[in-house]
Amino acid sequence: MRYSFESAPGYGEALLQQVSLIYIAGLVVYTISFGVLLADLSIAIFRRKVKHVRFFTLLMLVSCIYALGFLLQHLSFDCSELLQGARVQYLGAAFVSPMLLLFILDFCGVKQRTWLTVSIFIIPVVAVTLVFTYPFDGIYFGESSFTTDPVPRLIFSGSVFRTIYFIYSYIVMLTAFIICMIYRSKRDALFKKHSIYIIIAMLIPMLGNLLTAFLQLFPIDLTSFFASIMGTIIAYTLLFTEIFQIAPLAREEIVENMQDGFVLIDPSGRFLDANLTAKRLFPELAYASTGLPMADMGTILWDSEGRPAQEFFVETESGKRYYRCSADNVMHKGREICTCITIYDNTSVQELMDEIREMAEHDALTNLLNRRSFCRDAEKKCDEILRYGGKAFLMMFDIDYFKKVNDTYGHPAGDETLRSVSGTLLQRFRKTDMVCRYGGEEFCVFMLASNEEKATEIAEECRRHIENLLISFEGKTIRITISIGIAEFPSTQAQTLTALISCADEALYKAKSSGRNRVVSACGAL
Repeated sequence: MRYSFESAPGYGEALLQQVSLIYIAGLVVYTISFGVLLADLSIAIFRRKVKHVRFFTLLMLVSCIYALGFLLQHLSFDCSELLQGARVQYLGAAFVSPMLLLFILDFCGVKQRTWLTVSIFIIPVVAVTLVFTYPFDGIYFGESSFTTDPVPRLIFSGSVFRTIYFIYSYIVMLTAFIICMIYRSKRDALFKKHSIYIIIAMLIPMLGNLLTAFLQLFPIDLTSFFASIMGTIIAYTLLFTEIFQIAPLAREEIVENMQDGFVLIDPSGRFLDANLTAKRLFPELAYASTGLPMADMGTILWDSEGRPAQEFFVETESGKRYYRCSADNVMHKGREICTCITIYDNTSVQELMDEIREMAEHDALTNLLNRRSFCRDAEKKCDEILRYGGKAFLMMFDIDYFKKVNDTYGHPAGDETLRSVSGTLLQRFRKTDMVCRYGGEEFCVFMLASNEEKATEIAEECRRHIENLLISFEGKTIRITISIGIAEFPSTQAQTLTALISCADEALYKAKSSGRNRVVSACGAL
């Protein structure tokens, strides 16, 4: 095979003669094409967080190389420079159609397979290799010749592989076009609106190449110019319409400012990243360097066993804030790449649980312990006393003639009386003593004391205080008395809480039957 690849004599003079309107127009077109594509590439890199922009950036990169090859050929002064320009052109052109297909697959949400990605680059890589080894082989290009009509350029004769490459490129571009059309028919109106711009953008370089390279309607090859139009339309669709900007921006804002915090750690327990909420909760995270072991930070987020804490609270100016943590493995291609610790503000739940617990354990009218919670806690105390030693006393209080208060002043007055008595008991006993509304007008107190005399003295003080208590209700003054029965634990008659209550109740009955408004002790010491 013959290669007429040598510098043409008088090429410089021929070039000067060809400085015509066509040459100048070509220079302007190729410069604009390269500049526009370079601008599209720069914007794509700057806006790299926008959805679908990754493959668009690669598409613009190879398109820039493609347009640069046209510009270099147009500025060349000998055949060697023209060949170098052609090589640069093919270095970009060979990968335009595969990159366009990958971009369309990503734009339509089609899951990409590794084997597919590799396979579509086989023919382009072979084509570029053959172009760069020319003129040492004639597999891709046949003969080459120099011409100045209408501008200085090299003309290469075709080959079988070159024909295969062109057919392959158009098949790939047509595949991308068909995929976009198919998914456009299946998706919502918003996707249809934006996909039409992508479809129009794909058609422009295909039609431009057909009109320029095959039908030769223009004196120079304008394919790179049409490629720049395609890039600009796609750039506008992706980067300057709200639909694709909102998602990544909103995701970043939500993640950074969400009420829940998150911390990323690698499989070895080293710090990777955290959002603003987590850094506000744990200021040490704001200054932690990537790769620092969590165990070395001294944070309550990481327990002493080298695991994320499940629950903790933080003291703030407004009070305690309660948090819960969950740890989830982040997987990528079947491999754990890190762990995400999500920190939930559990304060409202904790406060609700505390409120429910308070309601379940306390009497609604007097806010004293109710009978169920009193018996539960008193039983535990009795078990501790039997096991470790000690002494306790149970006092049963009953308001004398309480029914008369209700009948004379009404039930609201009776409720006020119960609240006044409960307030008195809370004031007279210690916080460690258990005071409860046992039922109706009966109250019960479980207290630790060293001897019966001390317990009786406290009970007598309560009796006298309530006897002198003046209860005001709707302009009326109510006066009451109270009877008290005391039982000691442990004693001969009381070895269990049930027996203790029975003993105290018996003493209360004696106090009521012997005239009321008095204190009676029922059980002797063990």
